[in-house]
Amino acid sequence: MQLYPGGGKPMRTINKILAHQAGARLYHIKTGRLPASEELARLVDEGVYSELPAYKARGDVKTAAAVLAGDELHMDLGLLYQKLRKTTEKKNLGQVFTPMPAVEAALDLVTVMPERIIDPACGAGDFLLACSRRWPQARLTGVEIDSLALAVAATKLKLTKISDAELLWANAINLRHTGTYDLVTGNPPWGGNLSPGDLPKDTHFPGQANSFVYFIELAARLLQPGGQLVFVLPEAFTKVWTYQRVRAWLLENFAISGLHYIPKLFADYYAPAILIAAVRLPCPPIKGVPVWYQKALYKPKVQHNILPAAALEPQRFNFNWQQKMEELWQQCRRDAICLREGELGATLPEGKAVVDFSLGIVTGDNRRFVHNKPAPGRYSLLQARDISPFITAPPSGWLEYDSVRLQQAAPREKYQAAAKIVYRFIAREIIAAVDYSGSLTLNNLNIILPLHLPFPLEYLVGLLNSKLLNTLYMYKFFTGKVLTRQLKQLPLRLGKAEAVTALAKKLAQGEGSIAEMDHLVYDLYGLDSGQRSLVAEQHRRLKEMFFV
Repeated sequence: MQLYPGGGKPMRTINKILAHQAGARLYHIKTGRLPASEELARLVDEGVYSELPAYKARGDVKTAAAVLAGDELHMDLGLLYQKLRKTTEKKNLGQVFTPMPAVEAALDLVTVMPERIIDPACGAGDFLLACSRRWPQARLTGVEIDSLALAVAATKLKLTKISDAELLWANAINLRHTGTYDLVTGNPPWGGNLSPGDLPKDTHFPGQANSFVYFIELAARLLQPGGQLVFVLPEAFTKVWTYQRVRAWLLENFAISGLHYIPKLFADYYAPAILIAAVRLPCPPIKGVPVWYQKALYKPKVQHNILPAAALEPQRFNFNWQQKMEELWQQCRRDAICLREGELGATLPEGKAVVDFSLGIVTGDNRRFVHNKPAPGRYSLLQARDISPFITAPPSGWLEYDSVRLQQAAPREKYQAAAKIVYRFIAREIIAAVDYSGSLTLNNLNIILPLHLPFPLEYLVGLLNSKLLNTLYMYKFFTGKVLTRQLKQLPLRLGKAEAVTALAKKLAQGEGSIAEMDHLVYDLYGLDSGQRSLVAEQHRRLKEMFFV
């Protein structure tokens, strides 16, 4: 029997439910039995146990009876709190409690023997509980901005007979316990909406940065040299351009000591996560950084790599770094050109290969703008499903083009160019084809317009679809999106234009062999048999990994 289906209870009701849940559990741990409804209501009302007043709830016989009759007494109190809380409230706080297997996995990255530990966003106290089991002599401190979550943490600690932990109700970002701790750990809030008054007074990243950034800064202040930070962070932190300055700052102040990538850590949220461990500088050199990969919490973890310092750069932390792949990247760049970005109708920048990159159309309401049949004022529309490597299928839709009402759209003449490359935006590999239909493209299908190229569009599509360039793309950028700034970094070799172009045209008609194209491109870039095997192995390995 579940008495509290769904979430979104009013906070006063949540406080009351949790207070009676806590009272029943505290009574049971002391007496070995559950109280009667009237007795439980009295315990809460009188605050008989020191943890109960923090719930700020009055005793209520009806609530007590519901608690005692339900199944939730066997549920973790923190999980129950998350179940009852409104999604919007949790989002505003950046609050998602960490599953215990992920807590344990994070603490597996700890390499110090901590005497003083702090979780600056302790939530329901799971990191503190796990730390107390591993390091029973350590002094524990938990800080939490949500007073009700802190009350839950205090109750859970009491239930496990931990009585000496220090719990603080505060915004940890502005704590000033400089150099006090050996281990700073936890799952800081991601993307919490901080008010101007909550922002740190002294930060290297003024403005509205993602809230976890300020907790990384906090850890640097709290740790003594040689102390360790172990946080659960969004995987995007390791590679997204937005965080490049933060990564640079982190590398100036810490030595990365371990990484554990779990793309499906949270069951109810699409939020790929990285468990990151780093030691506060100055510290002894760290020779190799282990990288663990675990597709989901119910899957076993495997050691994916051991990284040298060269793999950890402000530009990105490359989980997949391999010396031979780095050498291959440099080999492919020799005598190669890269795409330069220009604008249709504007003065061309210098460069041998200049193109206009434009995004697909975002309607804001596909049901209103996208149709299955032609009509006056509608234009043929290509969608991602219409594109496969080399092949452009007939347009599968029709779109009402109104640049004023559409949420995002390039000038129509760009889409209606006589020839353009179309490629999928949401994809781990480059999937591209030449389009001669003059069709518009929907949001997941971007376009490349030729402005000044030394080769036919089919030649460029042949390179972009090749196993070699796709492997290099996945290896260097490790993303589930095909981004303009990354396409502009790919090395394009000139040569074999006639053979590559002819084969690309055959492939566009459903003829020819993609394997033959791969071998042509290998020859073009001068790969020997060992390098071709390396590319095949890396391509297989990278495609098996989940990344966004």
